[in-house]
Amino acid sequence: MLLFQKACQKMEKNSQSKNGDIAGRTVLLLTASVNPNNMPGAVSSPSGRLSDYVKAFSFYVRNFPRIGKIVFADNSGWPLDAVREAGLDNPHRKKLEFLSMDENSYPREFGKGFGEHKLISAALEHSSLIRGSGYVAKMTGRIFLINMDKLLDRIAPSVDISCDLRDHAFYELLGLPFCGRYCDTRFIVFRPDFFMEHLRGLASDHRHGNFGLEVNYYKVIKPLEVSDKVSCRFQIEPRFRGLAGHGNKNYSGAKEIAKQTARGITRRFFPGLRI
Repeated sequence: MLLFQKACQKMEKNSQSKNGDIAGRTVLLLTASVNPNNMPGAVSSPSGRLSDYVKAFSFYVRNFPRIGKIVFADNSGWPLDAVREAGLDNPHRKKLEFLSMDENSYPREFGKGFGEHKLISAALEHSSLIRGSGYVAKMTGRIFLINMDKLLDRIAPSVDISCDLRDHAFYELLGLPFCGRYCDTRFIVFRPDFFMEHLRGLASDHRHGNFGLEVNYYKVIKPLEVSDKVSCRFQIEPRFRGLAGHGNKNYSGAKEIAKQTARGITRRFFPGLRI
């Protein structure tokens, strides 16, 4: 945790926005599912998940001073006393909001992405901090994004949504529909109006089977890329740390850090190769 804080303080000090203070107009939305309710593949221990959420929440409260508003939203109706307590150590006097909602009661075969999408929609509807905000930066609540400020500083103020679409060139050449193509939903930045107009209705249109959040978002956002208000590639590589909520992926491990470094080099020198 100390290493994360030192890295973020250095990044904040060196960060210079060329496009206006997007960070200062952004509400950070941390999404959580403390009790996954027997979701296949999820790390199942609510106590363990809550501990991870508390650590990540504390990290975002204590770092990135220009991001002055944070909403912590849980979809399982879990008591958030421990998260609130972590928010008492608030050196930058950020405005904090805690939402515990029942958005996790749906068929398990729909998958975790369906619950994530419903939670984002519910947070936009019920959050007083998000209401009237310029941007929402949605972040998966158990992991750390140590260069969030630099990512925000490179978003043009005219953009309605900024995200990372993955278009593997091999699949593009073969013309395979949506194979290997998805939106990385760990971190996305959008104007609330854009989400409500283009993305919110995806849940009501869903009828059966796995929802596939990343693919569904890709299908909506990709055709809009022709607009200068839609940015489908962050200018720099997001630097994630911590544990994923599904499987055993460790973003702080040597393998994942090396992968992020390689992708960062590719992003810089081969910007058309979205991997």
